[in-house]
Amino acid sequence: HYSISTIEFDRSGTYLFVGDIQGSIHICQFDLTLSQIKLLNSVIASPSKMISSINFKAWHNTRGQSPELLCSCRDNTLKLYSVTKDQNGLPTLSLKRSFPCKNATE
Repeated sequence: HYSISTIEFDRSGTYLFVGDIQGSIHICQFDLTLSQIKLLNSVIASPSKMISSINFKAWHNTRGQSPELLCSCRDNTLKLYSVTKDQNGLPTLSLKRSFPCKNATE
């Protein structure tokens, strides 16, 4: 089990991106008709450091652009992920870029 710190739906409401206090991002499938949430994939974004926020963005009418997930991590980074499909057709995250950020108390 994991303690949830932030959540974000994709544009369609099918996938739920869940950040936890251990630094992982979990991709779940949300089925409203069955009232079920199924875990599909997980990525360690910030080992032992909480994911404090997640923002999903699907680009419209842009060739070569996949949906993206921007995550704020307690390791003083912002991480930008591409949301892609794995070999089984399930959504997964691929790190595009990591941005260092100063903590407000530094």
